[in-house]
Amino acid sequence: MIHPFQIYNKSSLIYIIFWIIIISLHSTVFYFVLNVDLQTSILDALIYNLNFSIILYSIWYFISSFGTEKNLVSLLITNLLVCIIMVLVWLYFSSVISSLIVPKSSNSSYNDITSKAHLIRGIIGVFYYGVVISAYYVYIIYQDFSKKKLREKELNKLLTESELKTLKYQINPHFIFNTLNSISSLTIISPEKAREMTIRLSDFMRSTFSKKDEKFIRFKDELDSIKNYMEIEKIRFEDKFEFSENVSPNCQNVMIPNFILQPIIENAIKHGVYESLNKVIIKLSCEIKENFVEIKISNNYEESSVNGEGVGLTNVKERLKLIYGNDLLLRLEDKDHVFTASIFIPIERENDKNNNY
Repeated sequence: MIHPFQIYNKSSLIYIIFWIIIISLHSTVFYFVLNVDLQTSILDALIYNLNFSIILYSIWYFISSFGTEKNLVSLLITNLLVCIIMVLVWLYFSSVISSLIVPKSSNSSYNDITSKAHLIRGIIGVFYYGVVISAYYVYIIYQDFSKKKLREKELNKLLTESELKTLKYQINPHFIFNTLNSISSLTIISPEKAREMTIRLSDFMRSTFSKKDEKFIRFKDELDSIKNYMEIEKIRFEDKFEFSENVSPNCQNVMIPNFILQPIIENAIKHGVYESLNKVIIKLSCEIKENFVEIKISNNYEESSVNGEGVGLTNVKERLKLIYGNDLLLRLEDKDHVFTASIFIPIERENDKNNNY
């Protein structure tokens, strides 16, 4: 594991500032409180604290290799032993260096300190070790937590993609089944229309499956697919329904989930046109409102028809929830024999070109 001071410049700066403060406090106490001369105070502070700062910097490599996997008692015992050994080594080498560099002082206060202050220096060294090592362990725990969250995020993304594919593949057979039923009915009453419908279905499926791996497509492309689907159903139902659109120019190039409108249109055909004796008007509108692209699909129906949250609408609702993390993006309204499904596409997600869903 790379040393945190090599990754975060701020950490290095904080560490340096910390020891500058310690050195300043050390020399100040020696000079003003213990009456040691200024040069000796500064040299003593530099020797002892710089040595300790270098040792503490290096101890990271032991801590990172030792890790945090062992139990708390084992970590405490290990660090206590390391701390004692490190402090003893630090005191020995610092005193040797001090005897070589610091001039022999006639100041009796400093001579008394160097001979009697090892215990106090040792206690301070243990304190410094505890502070810095605690910071190291906090960093290691934070890194482990971040890696765990990243792995969870990647797993959740894979799971979401799998669920989305499952839902999408659920729709395709559903659509094919409905259309083949229509063709089957026409083979009896109008073989020519059945043939024309088969050809149109073939063209439609070729166009649809060429985009099956695209997670998002432009609204106008989805609308073109719907119009092709309507042409197929027109062959069967002729003048039993009429399709109208009112699309704002701003909606044409917005990105929406692929195949998200098709199930709603199928629902209008199945529960509106198929079960109605009168003409059904299917309306599609799209406009941008605040932070959403609002798409509405409505159809009138007869009282005997049943509209509601069937397989197709449930599929749409689940896909929107998985993609956008919001289960309120599909709203259904049934009023005065007019069934309306409203989809709300968040604009901020629409512009996310790096979206992996």
